[in-house]
Amino acid sequence: MKVTLLRKISFELRINEPDKSADYARQALTIAKSSRYKRGESIGYNALGLAFFYKSEFDSAIYYYKQALTVAEAVLDSSLIATSYNSLGNVYKVLKNYILSIDYHKKCLAIRKKDNDSSLVAQSYMNLGNVYVRAQQLDKALECFFRLIELQKKEKGTTEYASALNGIANVYNNQKNYLESIDYYHLALDEYKKAGDERGVAVAYQNIAATYIELGQPASGLPFLNKSIEMREKIGNKLFLVEGYSVACQLYEKMNDPDKTIEYAIKTVGFFRENKIYDELAEINVHLALAYYKKKNFTAGDSYLNNALLLSDSLTSAESKTNFSRLISEAYSEKGDYKTAYGYLQKSYNLNDSIFTIGGQQTLAQMQTAFDIKEKETEIDLLEKKDELKDEKLQKQNNIILFFTIGSILFVLLVFFIYRGYRKSRRANAELSKAYDVIDEKNKNISDSIQYAKNIQGALLKVPSYFDTRLKGQYFIFYRPKDVVSGDFYWIEQFEKVVLVAAADCTGHGVP
Repeated sequence: MKVTLLRKISFELRINEPDKSADYARQALTIAKSSRYKRGESIGYNALGLAFFYKSEFDSAIYYYKQALTVAEAVLDSSLIATSYNSLGNVYKVLKNYILSIDYHKKCLAIRKKDNDSSLVAQSYMNLGNVYVRAQQLDKALECFFRLIELQKKEKGTTEYASALNGIANVYNNQKNYLESIDYYHLALDEYKKAGDERGVAVAYQNIAATYIELGQPASGLPFLNKSIEMREKIGNKLFLVEGYSVACQLYEKMNDPDKTIEYAIKTVGFFRENKIYDELAEINVHLALAYYKKKNFTAGDSYLNNALLLSDSLTSAESKTNFSRLISEAYSEKGDYKTAYGYLQKSYNLNDSIFTIGGQQTLAQMQTAFDIKEKETEIDLLEKKDELKDEKLQKQNNIILFFTIGSILFVLLVFFIYRGYRKSRRANAELSKAYDVIDEKNKNISDSIQYAKNIQGALLKVPSYFDTRLKGQYFIFYRPKDVVSGDFYWIEQFEKVVLVAAADCTGHGVP
């Protein structure tokens, strides 16, 4: 059918030519509406939403996805309802509203389980697992990925099975279990190769390289990154290719190769500027400044550093601001301006301390957004019921008695639904208030625990009087914890005529 063909063309064009993808989706939608093909209408709306998703116009994407959902619900098509839930889950993941994203993906998974479609159930476990990774709910993410592996174990050598292994590797990477992570990335790489999935192979190669960077072994990651970039250049998608260049820039910086760092950084600047990806553009300018300072080209370095600072107001998240301040500190240090470098390093520490509080506020905001959206959906349902009442009144004008009877019954039902919705809203507000109190109490307990630990540590780290007497103040101690409490400590003790001084690095410690 023509609608199905146009939808397939739209889908194929979504990544590289999203504007054309939207045009084909509109054609499919127009034909479906003119022929009163409701199922095709839902398909057309969903295709249009996907095109806007790849155009990064997420408000429009949500609008069309919800239109697709409304039509699918009207014709009671469970498959299309699940597709709309899946699409909404994906767009809310990009918008970092993980509460809503998880909610929609759970609804999608429930329908697909009921319809007993194993391939789509596997897709839902994958999408849900990826959102859990983003939301740092790593145990739940692992559960999803292992369930996906259980579903796919008879079909090894598929993209889905490889993606499940890659998802597990991502979880271990987030847990900083890098060696376990690399093992699973290699398993995923083998399965992507068996499936003939070149894009997946390129992703796995890059993930291995990036993990070696985290391990402080960039040279070990270089062969994998070269293979990834070679495949990405062959595939030709700009965003996919720029991701590889960005990792290459970081890898060569760690290898102290400023020329290669500059080569790959320059390849990303135009893309980030054209697509207004200011977080990445600001960071890449700092990497360029740092590379030029290493080459003793201070004019070029200052130029890129100034560009980065001009973009700093465009940074959106606490994490990106923290990382940006740390990079700026490194650049000023390489330039030899240690006072300014120290100021930015201190700013990075302060921003890092604020991330916990901001994270809690963002979670509450996401909960409120989810509640508001559901409340608006309820209001829309009530308005639609009122419209139906008006239609019934017009159709039954010739029977006054029946009209009043039906009108009265519907009015009572309407009052009942409004009252029930009011009670639900009150309960939801009470639950939100309770959740806020719990978060506030936990934050206080954590802060108290950290402060107690600081007090204990401060009491232990005292300079003995004989040390000060012997050196007569001709010494200083530079003690700067990364956070409130440090894992490192110093120790001074006198044995006969010898004074022993030690600085110790402690790992694996916990705040309590």
